[in-house]
Formats: sequence, C-alpha cells, structure tokens
Amino acid sequence: MESQQRRGAAVDIAQGFITITPNDTSVSAKAQIPQLNTLRNSWTETDPTSAPAKVYNKIGELTKHTYTSCGDSLDEVLNTILVTDNFKEALLAIVKNQKGEAVKPTEDEIATALINSAEPAGTTQSQKLKDKILNTLVPKLTEGSRSQVKLRTLEYPGEIQISTLAAIQKLKTKVETEASSKSCPQAVATNQAQEEFCNAIGDANKDKCNNEKQCSYDDSKDRSKKCKFDVEKAKAKGATVTQAQTRGTETTTGNCKGKLQK
Repeated sequence: MESQQRRGAAVDIAQGFITITPNDTSVSAKAQIPQLNTLRNSWTETDPTSAPAKVYNKIGELTKHTYTSCGDSLDEVLNTILVTDNFKEALLAIVKNQKGEAVKPTEDEIATALINSAEPAGTTQSQKLKDKILNTLVPKLTEGSRSQVKLRTLEYPGEIQISTLAAIQKLKTKVETEASSKSCPQAVATNQAQEEFCNAIGDANKDKCNNEKQCSYDDSKDRSKKCKFDVEKAKAKGATVTQAQTRGTETTTGNCKGKLQK
C-alpha cells in the first residue's frame, strides 16, 4: 500500500476510458484500457477462422501494448497522429494479412481501400483523412452483432476501441520512436513536401489541382509537371508554408515541439 501511495494513484482520462498508472519513477507511466481487457476476455467466437474472429484476434494482440497520450480525448490523439506521414504505413500494417492466412478478410479489404483512396500527404490533408476514417463502415464486433456501422456512430467503449483505439495504440508506439523531442509528435511540413504533394496529383486532373489550397495548375509552358506548389496561393488560403529565413518555420503550434525525422 505504501509503495502504491509513493508512486501516485491512477488517473483516468478521456472520460474514464483510459487509465494512466504512474510507475516508480516520476517520468514514467503506463496507459491501460480496462474496458478493452474486459471485452477481450469475455468475447468469444465459435469459428476462429471467420473474418470477424481474425480481425478481433489481431486487435487483441495490439491491446498488449501501452502508450502515452498527447491529449486527454480521443479526438486530440487522432488529430496529433493524423498529421504524420507514418499514418498510412502504420495503419496498413495493422490490417495486413497474418502469415499463413489463406483468405484476406473483407474487413482488411475495406480498410486497405480506405487508406489507398486517401491523400495523407501534408498537414492540410489530415482532416480529410480523419473524416474518411470516421465515415467508413466498420463491423460492430460485439457479441451477437455482425452489422456494419459508421465508425463515428459507435458509442460503447468496446466498439470504439475495436475500431479506433487499437490503431491509435499501434501508431503511437511507432511514431514516438521517431520523435526527436519529449513533447507530442508533430509533423513539420516543408515547401518540398508540398511541391511533391501537388506533383502527385498529376497533369490530367486540372480541377483537382486547383481545388487544393496550396496547388495551382500551370500549362502556359511545356512543363513535365503542370500541377505545382503555389506559395502565394498557399499563404492566401492559410496553408503551411516554410519561410526562407534561418529562424525556422511557422509550422510548429501549441506545446508540441517535436519534429519527426524522415
């Protein structure tokens, strides 16, 4: 009991959904999701080879990891992670087939198609990607239910963690190893990254290029890349622009001072 008091009591965040338990040292703590453990222990699937069971088992493995949060709510954590370039790679790793699986589950195909259709490059795309994810139909992997609903409509903690928090856990573990500061990870966009994003839209999609607030379509000259990064347009539209001065960039906000390493 004395030892527990010295370490400090557990702190609930995210409306009690996540519990942070301090360790022996003042700078270390573990995050646990009690509802997740309870659900994993109580949920059973009669046919372990079915797609829902495979997906659930994958997520169950992810619950063994712990992570620290840059925010106290699910949305804060999502917003922090979705600005990183690691999102697509990390989420695809979660839905990747396990070795030896003969059939790719439908749930995997849905998630893969979602990420492949998104455009996560640059901080201006983070909200678009988040909206795509939250509006995606996902299985309600709860006992007695095999229906599909939009991710944003899930309310029961078990449903939310199955469809969202497991991915966040994996991403946090991956992202934090690449962060260069003790603050929450924050991607810092560069003009080069914005240029690459505009170029990737391609020469055949003029309307899409011009609809992006940092891109402009220029076919006045014989160019290999007609969709280009437009600094002046980006400034006018409020997009992130790297300054030329040696004082750095204007992309870091709030208390998040970390810059991801490439």
